[in-house]
Amino acid sequence: MYPEQASLYFDSDCAFCRRWVRAARGLDWLRLLRFVPLQSAEARNRGLAESRTLSQAVLVRKGRQWGGWHAVKRVLFRLPLLYAAAAALVAAAFTSADLRPPALGLALFAALALSPLGNPAGEALYRWIARNRRCRAGSACTLTNR
Repeated sequence: MYPEQASLYFDSDCAFCRRWVRAARGLDWLRLLRFVPLQSAEARNRGLAESRTLSQAVLVRKGRQWGGWHAVKRVLFRLPLLYAAAAALVAAAFTSADLRPPALGLALFAALALSPLGNPAGEALYRWIARNRRCRAGSACTLTNR
């Protein structure tokens, strides 16, 4: 039995957000995620007011919600490729003397970044990307509402 689907609400007017969602959708082999525009009636009905949430993605699962970096991190944990990449890095770190330092370093960096210790850096990176993303021309997205 598969875990319950989670819903990721994202700014569909933002080209960066749409590319990220397209990549995540392609890697969601088990279909554990639904992708819903923040501009949709469903998002409004959930109380995700556009003025508050367009600056961050929101993940909703079993009545709980996470925004920003925490939403992205939870999305990553639902993608099977994350586990395959982690297993490959660990295997490379322990089997090949040539790959040991870089693979082990990358594995440790990824583990730290995805652990609670990496949250402050992840949140800062998320805020920086949100402030500096560029939206498609003619959309309602402006950097002033970020």
